[in-house]
Amino acid sequence: MVFVGGNLVACKSILQRIVALSSMEAEYIAACEAAKEVIWFRRVLEDLGFPQGGPTTIWEDNRSAICFSENPHDHSRSKHIDVRYHFLRQHTMDFKTIVLRAIGTKEQLADMLTKNTDALTFVKHRNKAFHVK
Repeated sequence: MVFVGGNLVACKSILQRIVALSSMEAEYIAACEAAKEVIWFRRVLEDLGFPQGGPTTIWEDNRSAICFSENPHDHSRSKHIDVRYHFLRQHTMDFKTIVLRAIGTKEQLADMLTKNTDALTFVKHRNKAFHVK
């Protein structure tokens, strides 16, 4: 889910095309896909005359994925991750256009698109995403 000025402007939920070997890998790949969407929106906003002064935050509920994006050293348990997904690492470490921040799983709004949630949680997330009181 992409928010601009606190307003939801895009959301996307797709089945990953590869089989992840861990939840960290699945979250890292999903964060990379989110980063590509964010970079596109940053470029559109700049073309419209709204330059982005600082990094864009991507909220991530998997701390291992956050640590992996910030660590320039490959680990034996993650050396199989395709190089194309290190796009995220490049934008967090080198370009500083994206920052991954931790969020509790129960507060992750995007989960309403991807996980089976109870009605109360779904309504809470929907209301927050669409500013419903």
